[in-house]
Amino acid sequence: ARERAAAHRLDGERAGRMPRVHLDAALLDYGTWSGDHVAEWQAGVAVSWPLFTGGSRTASIRSAEAELAAARAETAAVERALEIEIDGARSSVAEADARTAALAASVIRWEEVARIEALAMETGAGVQSDLLLAEASLYRARAGWAEARHARVMARVRLARAQGVLDERWLAETLEVEP
Repeated sequence: ARERAAAHRLDGERAGRMPRVHLDAALLDYGTWSGDHVAEWQAGVAVSWPLFTGGSRTASIRSAEAELAAARAETAAVERALEIEIDGARSSVAEADARTAALAASVIRWEEVARIEALAMETGAGVQSDLLLAEASLYRARAGWAEARHARVMARVRLARAQGVLDERWLAETLEVEP
């Protein structure tokens, strides 16, 4: 919006070099104390064209050009920052997806280890400390998996925000169907 405004200002400043045409019309009522009134129509055309402004017109145009250049540079910087943000968010999504999958597999493996240790304890071939270590590892894996799923959701929200699509509808469609 700033760039568009600067471009319009530049157009306006450049238009200042063109002649200006003024059209005037009026209805005048001349009267006296005695009540004699005379109505008169007047119309006129005036053209003004500044030939010499002491450099103020050129300075105004250069100022508008500089403002437009600054607005374009700011727009380019914002676009680059958005590209960097989107790229980082995509990387975060890929990382969170991979971490979630790895920790889901870890939970499955630790569940099996804990099941085997519990069976070993039931048959008398196991040691309680091994069972407790397996269960503690299972709980750590589950906690890590929950954190990974949270990071996955936050990475997707960050990506949607960077892309400019984050709103209530996006939340309802994307996050409500997550496993």
